[in-house]
Amino acid sequence: MMHFYQILFSFCLNNYRHSRMLILLLVLLTSPLFASAATGYDSLFHQSYAVRSVYFDQRVGVLTMPLSKSLPLLDALQKRAREEHDYAAELEVIIGRYQCQDEMEMPAIDKKIAGLEKLLHDLDKDKYPEYSAVIMNFLGNIYYGKKHDYTRAFDHFINACDIARQYSEQDFPDKKLLLVILGNRLYTMGDIEKARQTLLEADSLKHPWDKMITYNAENTLGLVYRSYRQYDKAMHYFEQARANAIADHNPVWTAITSGNIGITYYNQGEFDKAIPLLESDVKYCLSPLSSAADNGIKSLLILADIHLQRNDLERVASEIQLARNFLDSSRDRVKSLALFYPVVADYYFKKGDFRTASLYKDSAAVFKDSLEVRDNIYQLAKVEHKKDLERADVEIGQLSAEKKLLSFTRNGLIIGIALLCIITALIINRQQLKHRLKQEAMQGKKDQAEHDLMAATRQLEIFTRHLQEKNLLIEQSGQEIERLRTTLVHADAEQEHSEVLQQLYTATILTDDEWAEFKLLFDQVHKGYLQRLKIKMPELTPADTRFVVLSKLNLSNKEMAGILGVQVDTIRSYKHRLRKRFGLAEDANIKAFVDAI
Repeated sequence: MMHFYQILFSFCLNNYRHSRMLILLLVLLTSPLFASAATGYDSLFHQSYAVRSVYFDQRVGVLTMPLSKSLPLLDALQKRAREEHDYAAELEVIIGRYQCQDEMEMPAIDKKIAGLEKLLHDLDKDKYPEYSAVIMNFLGNIYYGKKHDYTRAFDHFINACDIARQYSEQDFPDKKLLLVILGNRLYTMGDIEKARQTLLEADSLKHPWDKMITYNAENTLGLVYRSYRQYDKAMHYFEQARANAIADHNPVWTAITSGNIGITYYNQGEFDKAIPLLESDVKYCLSPLSSAADNGIKSLLILADIHLQRNDLERVASEIQLARNFLDSSRDRVKSLALFYPVVADYYFKKGDFRTASLYKDSAAVFKDSLEVRDNIYQLAKVEHKKDLERADVEIGQLSAEKKLLSFTRNGLIIGIALLCIITALIINRQQLKHRLKQEAMQGKKDQAEHDLMAATRQLEIFTRHLQEKNLLIEQSGQEIERLRTTLVHADAEQEHSEVLQQLYTATILTDDEWAEFKLLFDQVHKGYLQRLKIKMPELTPADTRFVVLSKLNLSNKEMAGILGVQVDTIRSYKHRLRKRFGLAEDANIKAFVDAI
């Protein structure tokens, strides 16, 4: 039973048909988990893509069930995914349904394509990029294998791989599978170099559980290097692929890789080394258990050519007949017949039957033309794809240029804003500096003014005190004179008394020079007062002005009388006259009026 499933899977992957689900068949049929596949699917929900996809592939197993069981199970899983509000799990189920129906050849291909294209179009590709890649790969296989729309197929294959390349193999378990499929398709299309690059990239990765993907890629790499006639490298990859197939107990791929090693020896003219390997390939690939008839037919016809060159016509005849028996089993009948007819034509030429040989030559030419037509289709698709790539490159170039322009503009704006910020900061700093200097200057002036005011106030106080002291001296001297007046009896003493008294009064009275000095000090302390007084009361006499100024200093009537050299009654007369002149009431406080000026 195990042997049968290994053969079945070899056929599936060799055809590159929906490998992701097909590879599961062997695992599911041989796994003890299969017995309990109908119960317990909790691990499908609310998981990372990597965990969910591997779980669905290895645990659910809808491909192994008849539709009567698989579709209800998928319905139940989709319903639960909706109940769980897990759209990613629902996507897994939806894609699984399409893959299951694809294996059952339902629904109609165009309807299936329309459904998948709509699913892809409606999908939030930023939120579910892995499923975008899976759907694209699925569509690529359908376009390639069933619609033969190679341009559209490669668009999907390449886009799927571009997404896969953004993730590690741990986060996207099927990354290697997608790259191997693309590499194989590129090789078939004749884009050998891109196939080599893609397959080398895939060869550096691992698949979490499927070894067949690895030796499939290694085998195609061998074909690539053989087409370059780099036989050492080709042999290295063929040998590596065969060793991995043997270790994986896969007789189909063991036979295929053995046949390719044999063909490599054949191309180098080493027929003795080639024959046993080709015979091994023929023996297995043309057995009832195998579905790889194309490989067996090719190896068989190469063996026939070797035997033709050795003139072993009897063996050639049996090999031609065996090949003829398997032509109907060939998946690519045109290619198989294009290989078959030239060998048969050469055989009849060797026998001398030129008429039959000519007929086979004509048939060979027809099928060669058919291959060329098909190759032209491949080449046309390749050209169209190349044009698409060139258009994409142009668009990418334009986008790159726009990106550079936007980047330049952005950088310019950033630099401009930065410069503006710097200039603004400098201006603000300069304004702050000017303001600070201005404040400091104003503060200096204020301090100086306060200092000057204090000095002037002190000088005015000293000056006023000096006047007060003089006034006190006058009073004391007057008292002394009055005392002397009562004691002096002689006329000369009376005369001396009058002279002393006059000197004292002269010393007491505020002189013009002292008044000038006094006004200067007064104006420093009470700035603008004298000017305001003159403007408000221009009719005041100098004596009135002196009275007002002394009143401002809070001097008593007696002190003012002493300073001005008048009697106290005169001071009272000043006040009375000023009240009348100022229009004040008789009992009004003249001091309050003076302070208000």
